[in-house]
Amino acid sequence: MGEIFSEIRDAAKSIQKSWMESMEFFQTVESQNGEKFNLEAEIPGTDKALWWFDERILSVGNLLASLEEKELDAGAPLPELFVSELNAAVDGLKTQVDKLTNHARQVTDNQLTSLTPTNWVVNLASGNQQINFASFLQNLVSPIETSLVKYYAVSGIIQSKEFDAFAIAVREFSEKAEDVRKNTKTVKTARSKSEALLSEIDDLKQASELDRKAISELVTDIKKTASEVEEFHAQSTANVQEIEAIKSAADALKMEIEGYSGDFDLFQKNS
Repeated sequence: MGEIFSEIRDAAKSIQKSWMESMEFFQTVESQNGEKFNLEAEIPGTDKALWWFDERILSVGNLLASLEEKELDAGAPLPELFVSELNAAVDGLKTQVDKLTNHARQVTDNQLTSLTPTNWVVNLASGNQQINFASFLQNLVSPIETSLVKYYAVSGIIQSKEFDAFAIAVREFSEKAEDVRKNTKTVKTARSKSEALLSEIDDLKQASELDRKAISELVTDIKKTASEVEEFHAQSTANVQEIEAIKSAADALKMEIEGYSGDFDLFQKNS
C-alpha cells in the first residue's frame, strides 16, 4: 500500500485552512446598514449553530492530520476498502468546505447590498446575485459525520497494539516464504539443467553406440575385403605357377624341337 495517509493529512490541513477563512468571513462580514450573521442562532435547516461546525471541522482536521504513517503492505490487516472510503469521505468534506470558502471570497470581492441574519442569505450588487450560506453549511453536516465514522474505522485498527505485531509477523512469514520460493526456483532450475545434461549424455551415448556399430560393420567389411584380396592373391599365385609350369614345358619342348632340328640337318648333310 505504501504511504496511504499522506494525501489525507494534506487534505486535512487544507480543510482547516479553508474553514478558518470562512469563519473569519462569517465573523466580520457586514451589510451597508450594519447587519451581521447571528453566530449564536441555529443555522436554518439544521439544529446546529455555527460553533458546532467550527469545532467539528477543526476536530476532524486534527484527527486526520494525526494519522501516523504505517508500513502498510499486503500483510497488514487493514482492509483497503476502509482506506478508500476514508479518502472518499475526506475528499467530499474538502469539496464542500472549498465551495463555502469560494462563495465567501466572492462576497468579499464584491459590494454587499444586504444581509439577512435569520436565513444567512446575502445579496450582491453585481448582477443582483443572491447567495444562501445556510445551504452550504447544511451540505457540510453529512461529510463531517461521514469523515469521523471512516476515520475511527481506520484508526481503531492501526492504533491497536496487535496491529503492528501481527503486521510484523505476517511480513516475516512473507519474507521466509519468498526465500523458500527462491530456493525452490533454484532447485527447479538446477534439476532442469541436470535433466538437459542427462538427455545430452544419453544422446551422445546413443550416437556412440551407432558409431561403434558403424565401425564394427566397417571392420567386418574390411576383413571381408582383405579375405577376398588374400583369396585373389592365392589364386593369382596359383595361376602364375601354372603359367610358369607351362612356360617351362614350352621351353623344354622348344629345346627338344631344336635338338631334333639339329639332328635332321645333320642327317640331310650325310645323305
